[in-house]
Amino acid sequence: KQEHLEADLKWPPTRCLTAVNRLWRDIHSEVNKTALKAKLESYGVDFSRPLLGLVAQPSEAIQQFVKLFKDKGYQVIGLQESNSLADVAIYKKPLNPLEWVATFGFFRQCITQRMHGCISCILNDVPFIGVGVTEVKQDHESTVKDLMRSFNLMEFYFSPYQDTPEKLVELGLKIQNEQWDHLAIAKTRSEFQNTAKAFRSKIHSILR
Repeated sequence: KQEHLEADLKWPPTRCLTAVNRLWRDIHSEVNKTALKAKLESYGVDFSRPLLGLVAQPSEAIQQFVKLFKDKGYQVIGLQESNSLADVAIYKKPLNPLEWVATFGFFRQCITQRMHGCISCILNDVPFIGVGVTEVKQDHESTVKDLMRSFNLMEFYFSPYQDTPEKLVELGLKIQNEQWDHLAIAKTRSEFQNTAKAFRSKIHSILR
């Protein structure tokens, strides 16, 4: 029995892969997008303007980034952190978890320091910049960086400790100019969903 288990042992998918698989199904089947849009409008979200999602604390780089896109007509929506740069802060509004994730689907692009912000963008096929504020000093690794690497998105990773504020602006302009491979990212997302599904099936077969 032990030899059988060892032979079948595989490295489990990360928590983010499991989340991608589960939330993809839930936000597309259980969230009423029309009702959510009406709720967001009541909070001050202006859907006549392009929307920029913000899941980040203020910094010199983010201030420059936000100013540029506000000048371009974007409305900045704060989703979690208390941030004076946001035009509308919905992080304390009564949204359930699935509505919070589905809200990302309305954004033209997003800048996020948080893993769940990155995952929410991936689920909604929204371009984003991942900011590695939790980088370890020794090797400059972070959870956001690991996720970006998994999805071949290191081109859109920003290190606040190694990169200049100008680079963050450049990344935002690349997204605005549609330099974002939606098909490749959707393919990777599907592969991760299948990996998580296969892993659960394997565990169930072993435990039976």
